[in-house]
Amino acid sequence: MNFLRALPALVLALPLWAQTPGLEEIVQGGGEIALDGLVHRFEPSTVTTLPDLVRLTGRLVPPEPDRAFDFELALKKDGTLQRLQILRQAPGGYPDTWAATGKTRIRFRVLEDRSGGRVEIICAGPLTGVVGRQPKHALWKGLLWVVLP
Repeated sequence: MNFLRALPALVLALPLWAQTPGLEEIVQGGGEIALDGLVHRFEPSTVTTLPDLVRLTGRLVPPEPDRAFDFELALKKDGTLQRLQILRQAPGGYPDTWAATGKTRIRFRVLEDRSGGRVEIICAGPLTGVVGRQPKHALWKGLLWVVLP
């Protein structure tokens, strides 16, 4: 039962971690991801760098721009995936989502954690999701990159 002693400390530390200042800026970047056989262009909106984490947000835009996905990726600097969310929601509709599986591979190709530094992330492997209210599995592969301001 020793783990119960650490639980209050963890609960108290979470709001402090969420308030930790990081570098969050609008960034230059791009890349392409092939998702379920369809190439999507990555349009980054923000990048957040913390001492042990890099978080990218943006959009994955297919050839039909009105069908773009919102994209969020949080990757620890040791290469561990913390969060992957790919979501598309039409007004009043059912959301289309993709999530990582145990075999999804995401890793840094380049990590220059400084102003003007470049971050390149290689993505590959299977994803699972719900598209059009149906369960679906797909492969994704590609490269995302951003330049830190």
